[in-house]
Amino acid sequence: MSHMGVVVLMLPPLKKPATFFGILLHFSEYCVILLHIEKDVAMQLMSIEDLAAYLCVSKRTIYKYIASGDCPPYIKLSKKNISFDRVDVDAWLLSKKVDPKQSNERKIK
Repeated sequence: MSHMGVVVLMLPPLKKPATFFGILLHFSEYCVILLHIEKDVAMQLMSIEDLAAYLCVSKRTIYKYIASGDCPPYIKLSKKNISFDRVDVDAWLLSKKVDPKQSNERKIK
């Protein structure tokens, strides 16, 4: 899995042209360069116990989420052993966000 990162560089004025990552640079005043860097990130696997602790719920609640199908995607390592990738868990949590203003407007209408 890869994620994008941003690096900000502030470079001083150059007296003569220079190359930076294959790009010819020449500027007489300070210059700010933004670089988008893609980096590989290893999976951060979480057990059911880890997930329960992360969400501050019981293991039983996690099993209920799994049984209902309302859970983050998981990796089935064996019949009785599943793990969750932290990135998937965080994406699942973001999908659960509720805007209270929109939620109240729906109830009122």
